[in-house]
Order: sequence, then C-alpha cells, then structure tokens
Amino acid sequence: MRVLLVLLLSACAPVEPAEPVDLVDSAAWTAVPAAEDPFGSPPTPGCDPEAAVAIEDEQIEIQTDRCGWVTLQQPALVDVGPEHAVELLLFQGALASLEEGAVATLALRLGSSSFWQTEVPIPAEAELHEVIDEGFSLSAGDPVLLHVSNHGQNSYRLDHLWVRR
Repeated sequence: MRVLLVLLLSACAPVEPAEPVDLVDSAAWTAVPAAEDPFGSPPTPGCDPEAAVAIEDEQIEIQTDRCGWVTLQQPALVDVGPEHAVELLLFQGALASLEEGAVATLALRLGSSSFWQTEVPIPAEAELHEVIDEGFSLSAGDPVLLHVSNHGQNSYRLDHLWVRR
C-alpha cells in the first residue's frame, strides 16, 4: 500500500519544463535574394535588407528605415519533432508611418511550413510577440526564414527561437 501511495504522489508531481535549445544562431542570418523570397517581391526594389539587420546583445534587430522588406534565412541547428515545443519571442517597437492604412507583416517559416504570421496595423504600440507551438517537424539543416515587411521607420528584435525537448 505504501509503494502505491508513493507511485501516485510521484505521478502528480509537477513536470519541469525542458531546457530550451537554440534553433538558430543570431549571428548566422543571411538575406534571401529577392528572386527567391517565398514571401513575394519587395515593393521597393533595390533596398539592401542586410543594411537593416544588426546584432544587439546576441539578438537580431531589424530597422525598417534602412529597408522595409527583409527576409532572412539560416539552416536549423537541431532536429525538431512534432512532440517538441518551438518558442518564438519577438519584440516590436512602437510602429509609426506617414502612409495611412500601413500594415506590418511579421512571419516565421520552418522548412516549408508557416510557423507564425501576423499583420499589425500601423500605428501601433510596442508589443511582445510570444508564440509557443508544437506539431512541427524539421531536420537540422532545413531552412528557417524570418520575414518583416513594414512601412515607416520601425524596429523589431528577435529575442530567441528555441526548441524545448
């Protein structure tokens, strides 16, 4: 009877969340050539997306005053199975634009699957986008794509993209 009670109590013990593993390296992002961009073509040809990207405190920052259409890519560092949680944390600064009806589009693709996409009407307050989802399969080396399109002088910062196993 005492063994059964111990087993029942241990079954009810809280499960510690798995330690996160980086899915990407913040310093390894490269711009996707406009002709290969799965999100479409930039409305302003000729802007240099790499000029809009900087590394700040081990986070990737995109400043749209330098280029309003940025799609970045890199290979996944680890395998992701459908039982693993993928966690995205992206900060969007307050959004402003001189164009009425402007919209920012933020998206993340894992391989050929859309993990997350949102449209934010401009103007908008600063916002933290946190997305945790399961059910995606990805092999190490498969492409991970981060996309920002925006009208105006705005800033976005990817804090982390993790896998919890």
